Amino acid sequence: MKGQVLYEKRQTKDGHVAILTMDNKPVNALSEGVRVGLDKCVKDLVADPEITAAVLTGASGVFCGGADISEFATGLNGPSLPQVISVMENSSKPIVAAVDGLALGGGFEVALGCHWRLASTRAQVPGRKRRKVSMCCSFCLAAVRSDKEKSRKEKSVDFMCRGAPMKAQKAKEVGLFDEVIEGDHAAVLQACVDFALSKTSVDLDARRLGQGKAQGGDISKKRQEYNKLRAGEAAPQAIITCIEAAVSKDFKDGMKVEFQEFCKLMTGSQAQALQYMFFAERQCQKIPGVAGAVRPHQLKCCGIVGAGLMGGGIAMACAEAGMKVVLLDRDEKNLERGINVIKKNYARSVDRKSKSQVQVDELLSKLSGSTSYEALADCDIVVEVAQVKEPPVDDCCGLDDAIAAMVSMSVHRRKQRSNAMLIRVTLLSGRSTSFEVTSKYRTVDDLRRKAQEEFQLGLRCLVTEDGCELEGQRRCEEILSENLTFYACARSPQLCSSFICPAFALLKSSGTVVAWGNPERGGDATKVQSQLYDIQQISCSSGAFCALRGDGHVVTWGAADLGGRIPRLVREKLLGVKEVQASQGAFAALLHDGSVVTWGDVDYGGESQVYKEELQDVRALRSSFSLFAAICGDDRHVVTWGNCSVIAGHRTGLHPSLRHVRNLVWSGYAFAAITEDGQVSTWGLPTCGADLPPDVQGQLYEVRQLAASHAAFAAVRKDGQVITWGSPDFGGDCSEVQPLLREVQYLVASSRAFCAVKADGSVVTWGMESHGGCSSSVQSQLHSVQQVVATSRAFAALRTDGEVITWGAANYGGDRQEVESQLKDVQQLSSSHGSFAAITASGHLLTWGLPLSGGGMQMHIDGT
Repeated sequence: MKGQVLYEKRQTKDGHVAILTMDNKPVNALSEGVRVGLDKCVKDLVADPEITAAVLTGASGVFCGGADISEFATGLNGPSLPQVISVMENSSKPIVAAVDGLALGGGFEVALGCHWRLASTRAQVPGRKRRKVSMCCSFCLAAVRSDKEKSRKEKSVDFMCRGAPMKAQKAKEVGLFDEVIEGDHAAVLQACVDFALSKTSVDLDARRLGQGKAQGGDISKKRQEYNKLRAGEAAPQAIITCIEAAVSKDFKDGMKVEFQEFCKLMTGSQAQALQYMFFAERQCQKIPGVAGAVRPHQLKCCGIVGAGLMGGGIAMACAEAGMKVVLLDRDEKNLERGINVIKKNYARSVDRKSKSQVQVDELLSKLSGSTSYEALADCDIVVEVAQVKEPPVDDCCGLDDAIAAMVSMSVHRRKQRSNAMLIRVTLLSGRSTSFEVTSKYRTVDDLRRKAQEEFQLGLRCLVTEDGCELEGQRRCEEILSENLTFYACARSPQLCSSFICPAFALLKSSGTVVAWGNPERGGDATKVQSQLYDIQQISCSSGAFCALRGDGHVVTWGAADLGGRIPRLVREKLLGVKEVQASQGAFAALLHDGSVVTWGDVDYGGESQVYKEELQDVRALRSSFSLFAAICGDDRHVVTWGNCSVIAGHRTGLHPSLRHVRNLVWSGYAFAAITEDGQVSTWGLPTCGADLPPDVQGQLYEVRQLAASHAAFAAVRKDGQVITWGSPDFGGDCSEVQPLLREVQYLVASSRAFCAVKADGSVVTWGMESHGGCSSSVQSQLHSVQQVVATSRAFAALRTDGEVITWGAANYGGDRQEVESQLKDVQQLSSSHGSFAAITASGHLLTWGLPLSGGGMQMHIDGT
């Protein structure tokens, strides 16, 4: 767990005070360790009879920088932030926040959870972080409720929707701080201790923001204003919705609205794209091959060659970063025009009131122009944004060792029918490399490899403007026809393969195993080959394999952090294993005595000890992307662990209302359970199918099977009828094919579509066409079907005559053309995330689909 909370029991003449210090460098982010520590420390101080009050502060001159954004992707473990704040707010002893430095996003929520808030003159709240990652601020409810005057409501809207930082004195004026204290951190802390001791006899109910109801106010004009001011941004509108709920509902109902809005934003494309860019920007600051001890040279002056639109923008950025700027162009006319454009841009900022005239005058004072390269002599860095034949930059600046690189990726429409992508890198010395995408570069992988060879920048992937990563085998012609804008991004190999296991393991009938693919992700089992005998079952995370032997022992290989290595203490418990399940980053083993042992990434369910008492007499194990679920005891109740906080923060551990469960399935962030009497229960994110509409609930009886796409569910009743719910874009609406859904035997799902196999051997599909939701092109061939399997975007059907029919996304296995001539007399069909595998009667193994997911392989095997 990252982070901790330090607990100090300080004795004073007026009594004992607990001082809690959040410690998680560099900004005390609210990682799991900090949340767990806060929860425990508050409960400890309440239980200690000697403690009369408490003070909460942060280490390293920072109160709290907010949420740990990396957990948005991997999921949250431990108590959620609202749960921790509730524990603090309901404390029977006064807690005072000593806010020194930054208190951003969720960090300010923690401060609002305290009964009083005192700040240093250096304090700043809450900043742009939350709006920048397109998240709705939970503190909006509490912030509005702290406003006792109706006139402050509109200020609250601006405060949260604009995300502009607010100094301590201003925050006190609007009611967010109770006092502002001068002095260093020690002085601020002592003042807070004295203040806390003076409040020990005060009734805390009046200080709890959840008590009472906020005063109303009409903010409908603000919604219209931000529709124009932040056009297309989801977060400001969600914040206004939360503020409306805060002034019209009680606190509990208001928080429900906030949670719904938060979930919508957290799973939305804007949040994912902005979070991706957040980490990409920080990754770009890490230079390959440069040791961590190296400190960058301080840049005081920047020279810019070219006073055009791009040069002017870079000049403004450098000036606002505190540097002096020398803008150079070939003649006075171009130079004057460029400087005038900068002045006009700043004038608009003054008109919009985003900058004051004093700020603009100070920025313009840092800007100077010249037509001579000699003016660049004192510059620490020079950026060339104009094409010159031989730029004499090195001679003028004398920066022999300095390197500045700029990657420019753009799409240019040509006179021909096709487009071309031009990539160019320019170094400070003037050396540049560029190439166009032609027929030579047929896939994105080809383009990436070429870019790495030419630029030596360690380019890992290409992403579109909205943050979506392009698949490696997607054809460049398809991409260019969309005329998109692209960014280059250096990403770690682990991230590139987090949703796909780029390796295969084949279990043969002899009980031995053959592995191939990426050796770092389980494609090489050489080191454990001698232990791979009498294998009964193989499970796979996103980068490791686990094989279960007949004697109850398990063998693992692949990425250690994804379950490929079993810790010694865990291995001692792995005796008599009955079954193994895998999430994307961990494994769980069910033992014959009914207990469960886990290992791997804790964020993916690799740690279950916190539910040790509940995990007894386990009858069945199930796994999803980031968590595990166990069906336990004679009453078949459910226990979940892993990344439960993302799926449903209140559904961690034992689920008392779930009894007599027969089976579980999961969509992207929701679970559905079938009970023994055929009833269905759901929980998780409403947008992923956790909410059952009343008309659907009435039809869910005698259910015998459930299937799930990434945001929808489908159920088959005993009478062969099919019921669907969830997002229509993910197959949650089957009304168009409902008349055909009769006598259905079972369902199969891709990520956004469903396929129903009927008793007569025909199939019916619905959902997104690009993910296999439409099979009309092959419908005449879909008869006598005995098996259907799916990748994330395609389906494959095996007929009784041994023929295989495919449909859906071609690169995900929907096109079998490359292996069609060999797909005869198929005996067995299987699938991975992006490819299909077939074994023929003659003993041939054929795979097709994404190469990174195992496609494109052929081999002869002597039985499977």
